[in-house]
Amino acid sequence: MVPAYNFHKMETQHVRHSVTVFLIQMVVWVNGVLSLGFGSHSSSIVLSPDESKVAAVNQDSGTISIWSWLEDRSNVNVFHVGEEPRTLAYSPHGDLIYVTTQRSQWLSILDATTGTLLDRIELGGQPLAIVLSQDGTRAYVSQFSGDYISGDYSPGSIAVINLNTRKLTQRIPVSAWPYALARNDNNQTLYITHYFHNQENGLITELDLDTLRVRNVITLIPDKDLTGGSGGIFNAIASIALHPSRHRALIAGMHANIHRGKTQNGQPLSHKTTVQSALRVIDLKRSREMVPARIISSFSGQAVAVPSAVSFLPDGEHFIDLYFASHDMKILRITNEALSLNGH
Repeated sequence: MVPAYNFHKMETQHVRHSVTVFLIQMVVWVNGVLSLGFGSHSSSIVLSPDESKVAAVNQDSGTISIWSWLEDRSNVNVFHVGEEPRTLAYSPHGDLIYVTTQRSQWLSILDATTGTLLDRIELGGQPLAIVLSQDGTRAYVSQFSGDYISGDYSPGSIAVINLNTRKLTQRIPVSAWPYALARNDNNQTLYITHYFHNQENGLITELDLDTLRVRNVITLIPDKDLTGGSGGIFNAIASIALHPSRHRALIAGMHANIHRGKTQNGQPLSHKTTVQSALRVIDLKRSREMVPARIISSFSGQAVAVPSAVSFLPDGEHFIDLYFASHDMKILRITNEALSLNGH
């Protein structure tokens, strides 16, 4: 059975443009871990490289918000970017902001000071997550619905954009439904989560950033605890975070225990006792899951909590898990199994 850990649960207080006061403070506190600046993994809220400004997407209104957390936080500037903005990233110098827009299907480029829309790069394929290369000259964007590559349709793809010329230079075929991205500078790898399972297995793709070819696919097999309620298919894989000092990645998703109902009432599903928020841990040196380190982050009787983001705190022993369905967030301690010295 997957261990469930005690956690500190916080109800989020909604403020203007769907941002939360506590989340803003937490982003500032994390200071470099929660995809701050042009950081290491895709995010819907980021800090500028000088840490003076916060930028966040407002998916429903087709805008982003930018404000200074150091000064008057009520002075929020709102700029239109396109339909359904999903994630964003600052340029290394903080003068530009890049925003993916899923419905408009382009990458919007804004002046970070004035909010002026400087350019739009048509991408197609429902662009979702964006991370920049370490030097900020390239952008990698996940295309959720895939695209045609050399005349053949790929159910998932990664778009590579030259940010100096503002041109789409390459599409890389990957498995279906690519979602969140994380860039690991230690091994020059882009990690790609796939939102939905493939034949009951969750998937994480490893893309070699030197060759821009798929190096490996990590398979996340179903948890076999059918009767206890914590097992199931790992699905809705929405976020990935890299550990600040160890060769670990934390993956946020849900266990869909589609077989449990048959052991209870003969039906395939049994409402929310069948679906649990879950986290998996990846050993990045060995490119495989650390099965004993699995965590169930929801609890019996809780409204279904759908994970939307996860990030380690600077101590590397705790992490934030954020949910968009239940409108709360949790601070949890990582399992001892996940931090074992094997693969440090």
